[in-house]
Amino acid sequence: METIVKTVGLTKRFGRKLAVNGVSITLERGDVYGFLGQNGAGKTTTIRMMMGLLRPTEGRVLLFGEEMRPGKYAHYNRIGSVIEQAGFYPNLTAAENLEIHRRLMGVTNRNYLDEALELTGMADVRNKKVKDFSLGMRQRLGISRALLHKPELIVLDEPTNGLDPVGIKEIRRLIVELSEKRKVTVFVSSHILSEIQQIATRIGIIHEGVLLEEIGYEQLRQKNRSYIELRVDDDRQAAFLLETELHVADYRVTEPGVIRIYERLDDSAAINKALSAKGLKVSGLSLANETLEDYFLKLTGSAFRIGE
Repeated sequence: METIVKTVGLTKRFGRKLAVNGVSITLERGDVYGFLGQNGAGKTTTIRMMMGLLRPTEGRVLLFGEEMRPGKYAHYNRIGSVIEQAGFYPNLTAAENLEIHRRLMGVTNRNYLDEALELTGMADVRNKKVKDFSLGMRQRLGISRALLHKPELIVLDEPTNGLDPVGIKEIRRLIVELSEKRKVTVFVSSHILSEIQQIATRIGIIHEGVLLEEIGYEQLRQKNRSYIELRVDDDRQAAFLLETELHVADYRVTEPGVIRIYERLDDSAAINKALSAKGLKVSGLSLANETLEDYFLKLTGSAFRIGE
């Protein structure tokens, strides 16, 4: 499979602050790559280095197999991007703004402009001035501009910011359509787990500037494990008994009084009986599955947003 973007040890320091630390990302053709991290995790800084808008302190970036160097702009005509807020001429209409971009990009087919507006649901407001647009409309117009020259790769930094639920759903639909029908490779960053898990084929998790994991979505789903959730009055004593009496090693205390046991899933009755026999009060025992949120919580030590 062809590698579209590859970063190697990408690092950025701002004075003494280490914003991005040794990030290595691989994006293959056809991927919808979800770059997941909380606000301030280093997503935008990484993207700006990938796109040549910010020079790395260390590391390198390869686009379409060629290393990106200062002043070298090969392959940028194959990429579309919306990084942070898209800027437009406020007194011009949506179509007039895109017409300027069409000419700057050397796009000779004027139908591309109409197609870009149609794809993002902006055709009906093509003659409306941008100064009268909501934030969500500006965001969609930014995506229209990024698609205007029919790129092979599109990079979207928090594309659903400012959108209402209907707009968010439309952007998801658009990303899936770009990938499945138009064979565009998509790199999309977000701090909202549900947004990423509905569209991504691969996920990179960044936290405090460090890429914690890069994994295929199906692999990630397989990592979600079943467990026995045990609620007791004394989790320390319960943990001691699990190890010494029942020889359970794969467990975790998730909060005071709550233990998750990842083995002996068919022995819940025996576990309950053994703990109760030692005087522990078991107030709850159930079989459940870990969610994606649980998995990210284990990796980062803090929760991601899971809804819009």
